[in-house]
Amino acid sequence: VLTAPAAPIEKVTGGQDFSTAYKAAFNVDVGLYSVEAFDSANAILDAIKNGATTRTAINDYLGTKTDWKGLSKEMKFDSNGELSGTVTVYAYQVQSGKIVGLKAITG
Repeated sequence: VLTAPAAPIEKVTGGQDFSTAYKAAFNVDVGLYSVEAFDSANAILDAIKNGATTRTAINDYLGTKTDWKGLSKEMKFDSNGELSGTVTVYAYQVQSGKIVGLKAITG
């Protein structure tokens, strides 16, 4: 059993569509943190789109957002641009060489 603060793709609204598009684009299945990486990149791109083009400006922009709705979750940022709030951790198990989500163990 392993744990991660990443939701199993089948628990994510739109997860199947994301998986299909990811596989078509990269010819590999989604990884454990693929959706979180997608969400993080899009939060940074949103900051850049709104004029934040330096590290400090991006952190300041993210710090002013009360929430940012990603595919995997709604994210809130503190004044340093770090995620804040409650983190849900999920239990996983490796079965036949694949990481399989079991259940949320916090939240």
